[in-house]
Amino acid sequence: MPAGTEFIWFNKGTKVPEKIDPNLLTVIKDPKHFLFDKRAFWEADEDTVEGMVWLEEIFETVDVTKIFNKTNTKFCLAIIDGRQRRTNAIAANEIRAENDLPPLTIEWRAIKGTPAELTRRMVVKNEHRRESDFVTRGYKAKAMFDGGDTMEQVCTAFRVVPQTIKNWLALTLLAPKIQEWVIEGKLSPTAAQRIAKLPKKEQIEKATSIIDGTGAKGKKGPGRQHTGQDKRRIKRLHELGAHTKNATVDLIFQWLIGAVSDSKVKELIDFSVLKKAEQEAKAKKAEKKKAIAARKKAAAKKKEATAKKKEEAAKKKAATAAAKKKATKKKAAKKPTKATKKAKKKSTTSVF
Repeated sequence: MPAGTEFIWFNKGTKVPEKIDPNLLTVIKDPKHFLFDKRAFWEADEDTVEGMVWLEEIFETVDVTKIFNKTNTKFCLAIIDGRQRRTNAIAANEIRAENDLPPLTIEWRAIKGTPAELTRRMVVKNEHRRESDFVTRGYKAKAMFDGGDTMEQVCTAFRVVPQTIKNWLALTLLAPKIQEWVIEGKLSPTAAQRIAKLPKKEQIEKATSIIDGTGAKGKKGPGRQHTGQDKRRIKRLHELGAHTKNATVDLIFQWLIGAVSDSKVKELIDFSVLKKAEQEAKAKKAEKKKAIAARKKAAAKKKEATAKKKEEAAKKKAATAAAKKKATKKKAAKKPTKATKKAKKKSTTSVF
């Protein structure tokens, strides 16, 4: 069998429930096995775990295939797709146990096929995932709100902060044509969010001027190509609500869409606020990671103590059984048999 894999075996013929403890699913860890995927060694995602802790159930199923042992007497449920779901669920269950919440279970679905077919399925499931565009996400979030979900529930589902949800919702207010441009990548979501505040008649004109590169004042901008770091930093400044030295929000927006030069804006942006916030966020993340490690250690210690208690109880039970057996044997040895009684009776019979 593949080295490094901890197989969870079921006796052949066992009817496994549709929803089971995530620990009962087997993850292949041998690189030579056709079901191996690097995700087998990934750690739990903190944000996902935090969201899963308060879920009522896990909605997505895990695809598995049955692998039998050499004697064909036992089988395991080896994961094809859903390794991270299992890892995150196990981590979430540890925290749920501390909060007296019932453990989460995972629904599984058995897939049959040749090794080649199963490998192909695994590749399709894991390597070709594509996230929805921001407009689609906005409509999904809107549908959740319309259905009665709270902001906290929507944020947990998407694993984002409230401001991000608000930004996506703003895109649902755009004219359909502009939404198409955002989806096609002709117009950035950031620019579209600002346009969403305008009347729909003005939205098309404004969006067209940005796409053509004429900017807000009808003058062609420098066509600046911003790096991912630039965009992330500015977005972070907005999320933090950090004030810039003298730059207005509109000026930052114009810089983002390439309507004004770097020099005009960069010297006006106070990145010290961002740097401090990033350091604080990093420290908080490290502290959170440390806390999770401590919880895992405590859970392992508790598990070890429970196992030790069970072992001691088993030993005590065995000792009691042995003592009882010995006492029964001793009592049986003292009790006279029929032959002993007959011999005794014969010896006491008078010869006269």
